[in-house]
Amino acid sequence: MSDERYQQRQQRVKEKVDARVAQSQDERGIIIVFTGNGKGKTTAAFGTATRAVGHGKKSGRRAVY
Repeated sequence: MSDERYQQRQQRVKEKVDARVAQSQDERGIIIVFTGNGKGKTTAAFGTATRAVGHGKKSGRRAVY
């Protein structure tokens, strides 16, 4: 496949992907559960929370009553 034809094809694919991304602007949360034996779970949780806050995301537990 020629380079020009490849570029055109990739541009069409990019347009389709960009259109789908523009449609799906739902903000969704994520839950990460650290399990297992041994050490590292708390460290991993604090590290993940710190990274999230550093990137401007919310982090923490919400009480549900």
